[in-house]
Amino acid sequence: MDPSNDIRIQHLGKAATGAIRLSTTEYKDHQFGKHFHSHYTILLVEEGCNEGFTENQSYQVEPGQVLIINPGELHAGNSYDQRYLRFRSLRVTEAWLKRLYVNNDIEISGDVVFETQPITDALLVRQLATLSQALTHQSGDLKVEADYTALLFTLLQRYSNKKKASSSAQMNTSALFRAKRFIRDNYKEQINLQDIAAYAHLSRYHLVRQFSKKYGLSPFQYLRNLRIEEAKKLFPGTASLTQIANEVGFFDQSHFIRTFKKIEGAPPSVLRKI
Repeated sequence: MDPSNDIRIQHLGKAATGAIRLSTTEYKDHQFGKHFHSHYTILLVEEGCNEGFTENQSYQVEPGQVLIINPGELHAGNSYDQRYLRFRSLRVTEAWLKRLYVNNDIEISGDVVFETQPITDALLVRQLATLSQALTHQSGDLKVEADYTALLFTLLQRYSNKKKASSSAQMNTSALFRAKRFIRDNYKEQINLQDIAAYAHLSRYHLVRQFSKKYGLSPFQYLRNLRIEEAKKLFPGTASLTQIANEVGFFDQSHFIRTFKKIEGAPPSVLRKI
C-alpha cells in the first residue's frame, strides 16, 4: 500500500442478497470522526492496531482480535500511533440477523446487542477466516450459508445479550439420520442448507451444529465428500472428468478437480490411473 494518507477499501464478496458484505480496509494515518452505522460491523484486525472509542468506553484492537459495533452505536477510530493498519470487516444488516435467528427457532425479543470490546477467541477468528474464504472464492450457497450461520450463532451464544435464548433448543438423532439420508438421496442436485433442514424438520442452526457434532463434518463437508466418493466409482468407465463432475453434482470440472485434490491429496487424473 502507498504510505500516503489514502484509505484503501476492497470489497471481497457478499451473501444473503447483499445483507452480508465482506471487505478489507487499510490505511496508515487517518482518523475517522464520530459516526454510526445502520448495520452490525464485525471487525477483525489483521495487522497494526485499531484504537477508538464508543459512547461508553475506549478500546485498542490488536491483530487477531475481533470488535463488534452495533447498529446506531456512536464510535470513532484510527490507526494506533499512525502506524499501518489493516482489518477485515463483515457487515450484517439488523433485519436480516433477526430473521436468521427467528428462522432457526431462537426466540428473540428486543434488539440483539453485542459486547463492544476487543474479543480474543480462536474459534471466532477461524469462523471469520472460513467465511471470508468462502465469500472471496464464491463457494456454493450451501457452504456460505453454513459458514455464516455458524459464525453468527457463536456471536449470539458468547457475546450478546441473548446468550440464554440461543442454547435452549434440543434435537433428536432421528432428525440427523433424515438429514444424512436427504443428502445421500439428492447429492446430484444443487441442494442448499434450507432444503436439508426442512426435510429433517430442524432449524438450519441446529442442523449445522448437531450434524457436525455427530458426524464430524458439516452438512456441506459431508455432501462434498460424498460426491467425491461417488465420482471415484465412475473412474473405471469411459466418461470424461467433465461428465463425471456433472453426474455427481459439481458446478464444473475445475470445481470438481479442486475439491478432489483437497480431499484425496492428488488430482483425479492421477488417481484414475491407479
